[in-house]
Amino acid sequence: MKVIFSRKGFDTKYGGGCSPILPDGKLLSIPIPSISIENGIAYSDIISPYGNYNDLMLLLNIKIPENRLAHLDPDIVKSVYKRKKNWRGIFGQSGAASSHLHNCNVENGDIFLFFGSFRKTTFDSQNRICFSESSIRHIIFGYMIVDFIYNIGHSDISIFKANNPHLNWAFYHPHLINEKYGNTNSIYIAKTDFNGLPGYGTFYYNDCLLLTSPNKTKSIWKLPAFFHYDYGTNISRHGNLTRYTKHNRFIELSTVSIGQEFVVSGNPKVYAWALNIIKSSQKYF
Repeated sequence: MKVIFSRKGFDTKYGGGCSPILPDGKLLSIPIPSISIENGIAYSDIISPYGNYNDLMLLLNIKIPENRLAHLDPDIVKSVYKRKKNWRGIFGQSGAASSHLHNCNVENGDIFLFFGSFRKTTFDSQNRICFSESSIRHIIFGYMIVDFIYNIGHSDISIFKANNPHLNWAFYHPHLINEKYGNTNSIYIAKTDFNGLPGYGTFYYNDCLLLTSPNKTKSIWKLPAFFHYDYGTNISRHGNLTRYTKHNRFIELSTVSIGQEFVVSGNPKVYAWALNIIKSSQKYF
């Protein structure tokens, strides 16, 4: 079984800036702008604890794209948007990232750990939410355990929808409304339950979700020792062994800046580690 670190949300490359750790600890990933100027979900239609996402972004001085449309993906929080019956967590991918997941044989039961760039927030003197620190860190904000994978690319989206009416609850999703994703377009559907665990969710912050090594740039991660290749662990896109620094009980990994997905395989301890994070972390839906 595999664990996939999947980079999502606003950062310096996509959208500019970062996402907030809300004052109550919720990790709220700001979705990147829609690739289409016409098709997407308005930031003003996505609900946050501080008005809609458009309102929250204004309060945090996060640049709102000109078309004001979001690429709501991964979509793993039921409460942020209007839902149809049978909705569950969903994630889409295309292009080189989709091909990478396919080539790494991502399948039923594998775990996506979604991470992004985050900063803490607080309230200013007028009780408005604002960023409270300059340090930006990579943090795991949510997860999804794979149930079904649909490769859409061999047909256009209208044909896919006609052949899969049981997925009508998902027809709003960006990877099911934009033909621009081409022949690598795929969607991943979350399990509703996995051995008593919810199949998807978003976290409140705790230290076990922090990837960035203390006092280092955000791309240098601190991970348990068994992530080292000496333990048989393989991390895709990280074949350069100089990226790994061994310490007594952990390693530091200098992660690559390219690629959205890092697939980890070859060591069952990594999968157990991911499950333990999901079990032990407070979640919201």
